[in-house]
Amino acid sequence: MRTFLCAMCVLVVSLATLQAQEFTVGDYWRLTGAQLVLSVEEWKDRIVAAEQAHGNSQQLLARSNAITKQYATARKKLLAQYSISELGYLHYSTDHGREVESFLAENDEIRGQIEGFRQQVQSLSRTFDQVAASMLGGDRK
Repeated sequence: MRTFLCAMCVLVVSLATLQAQEFTVGDYWRLTGAQLVLSVEEWKDRIVAAEQAHGNSQQLLARSNAITKQYATARKKLLAQYSISELGYLHYSTDHGREVESFLAENDEIRGQIEGFRQQVQSLSRTFDQVAASMLGGDRK
């Protein structure tokens, strides 16, 4: 049994290494961009949910939970398209920091798109906070 578990550990580590080797820095930034597009859409949906809650915090909470599940599923599918786990994706930038930053520094168009998506997410997040606060009568900042 112990030998079997050790063999399984080696297999998992080998698969993770193989997966990381097949995943490129270009893939990382394409996936990051796609993740940010999902985040933009998610925040838009959250704003609509806050507007439609009409001050009902339970309704907003229920809709927010549904949105969270919907986009978690979409993110899992997106990761699967790139054949990488969430953990592998999160570790990629740490494990390949210089390549990740160099790629972005050398690709102005991609850097601009990524920054644009990040700004949209931040703006939509602030808008959601404002809408939710006004709809629920609270003061969320």
